[in-house]
Amino acid sequence: KNLEDTAVSENSNRYLLDFRKDVTSQFGEDGIIEKIFNIVKPESKWCVEFGAWDGKHFSNTYALIQDRGWSAVLIEGDASRCRQIEETHAGKPVTAVNAFVGWEGAGTLDVILAGTPIPKNFDFLSIDIDGNDLQVWKALTQYRPKVVCIEFNAFIPGNIEFVQPADPRVRQGNSILSMTKLAQEKGYELICINQENSFYVEKQYFPLFDIKDNSVDALKHYPAPLQVYQLYDGTFRFHGAQWLYYYGIPVDLDRKFQ
Repeated sequence: KNLEDTAVSENSNRYLLDFRKDVTSQFGEDGIIEKIFNIVKPESKWCVEFGAWDGKHFSNTYALIQDRGWSAVLIEGDASRCRQIEETHAGKPVTAVNAFVGWEGAGTLDVILAGTPIPKNFDFLSIDIDGNDLQVWKALTQYRPKVVCIEFNAFIPGNIEFVQPADPRVRQGNSILSMTKLAQEKGYELICINQENSFYVEKQYFPLFDIKDNSVDALKHYPAPLQVYQLYDGTFRFHGAQWLYYYGIPVDLDRKFQ
């Protein structure tokens, strides 16, 4: 066993990671999602994913649609990829939407979903846009998915609160701690963390998972990075002492390192 697998087996709070497998997902999400919905039974069998790429590449919903008969709204900003989604899921109950999801005005998920047949209380939402993921979820108020899978920046330590600027041109990501605090404010509980995604379930269903400790520290399955974290645009941020500890050399926090 590698260190990651040992860490999983020794911590029962992380048991959902034992079910990792990939059909089209990147880090075992397909298996985790399957297990989650074996515990929390789906009702509508509707899911939403964006950016959905071609409907298959690193998709967290492809297996639900193709293998389990789910309906879906797949949102993609690139028009040619949106056409590929229609080809990928031809004959399936999939609504492909060519749009960029934002957090205000006509670009919010609330507005986009209002033009589709998806029910208000759908089962699964997957968010992965390499930036303003947190702002997009925060702006979702009219629809309430039962389970949410959302990307976080794994290079930011678990004890750091960091939310990137609300700017679609910025690619920095958000910390797992900030994402989890938002989830709790919205009435969700953390149930699983893999390499880059965190999974949340509506609070009413959390007891079904029998997780004794769902803190970030208890569910992270890899060693926390040092207290230096990097943002997607190459910026390094430091937490704690603002100097190189053994040398007493101050660090310019505004400087970018190559």
